Amino acid sequence: MTPFLQNSPKLIKIDLSQNNLSEGFESLVNALDGGSINDLTLDHCSITDASFLGNVTLTCIKKISLWNNNIQNIGGDMSSYTTLESLNLDKNRIGVDGCRAIAHLLQKEDTNLTTLRLEYNGIGDEGMEILTNSLKHNKKLNRLYIKGNCLQAMGYLAILKLLVDVSSIENTYNNSNHTLKTLDFDMNPPVRSDERIVKKMKALKWFITVFTTLNKQQHHP
Repeated sequence: MTPFLQNSPKLIKIDLSQNNLSEGFESLVNALDGGSINDLTLDHCSITDASFLGNVTLTCIKKISLWNNNIQNIGGDMSSYTTLESLNLDKNRIGVDGCRAIAHLLQKEDTNLTTLRLEYNGIGDEGMEILTNSLKHNKKLNRLYIKGNCLQAMGYLAILKLLVDVSSIENTYNNSNHTLKTLDFDMNPPVRSDERIVKKMKALKWFITVFTTLNKQQHHP
C-alpha cells in the first residue's frame, strides 16, 4: 500500500481497523508523512508501539483513533499535533509515560484537542495528576474519558482542583476554573477501604459531577 498512499494527495481518511499492523504501522505512517490525511482510524490492529507518529508531519490531521490495540509507547512528545481535535487511545497501556507525552500537547497554546479518550490505560493517580497539571491553562479540551484507570482519592482530588478552586469555601462557590464539560469516569474505593475513605471518594465524585454540569450549563445555556 505504500506507493498508493504516497501518491494519493487527495486522500483524507483511512480506516484499517481489525487488520494486523503490528509490523506494518511504521511503514504506514511514513507513507502518510506530509500528506493531507485528517482522519486516521486503526482500531484493534495489534499495534504495540505508536511512537512512529512522532517522526512524521501530519499537518491536516484532526482525528486519530487507536482504540483497543496494545500500545505501550506513544513517544515522548506529541506537541506537533496541534491540529488534532480528537484522540482515542481507549483500551491500551500507555501508563504514566503516555500521559507525559499527551501533556506536551495539552500545554500548547495553539492546541485544538477537544476530545481525549484514555479509558482502561493504567494511568493511575500519578498519570492523572500529570494530565490535570497540563490542563491548568488549557481552554480547548471539553471531553475527557478516563474510566477503568485504577484512580483513587488523590487522582480524583487532582481533577476536582482542576475544575474549581478549593482553597476556600467562597472560591469553591464562586468559581469554575475549566472548560471541561464532559468527564466520564468511575470511582472504585480500594479493596478493604475503611468507611472514611469511601465517604471521601463519594464526596469527590459528587463535587466533580456538580462542576462539570455547571461548566456544561455555562457554555450551553
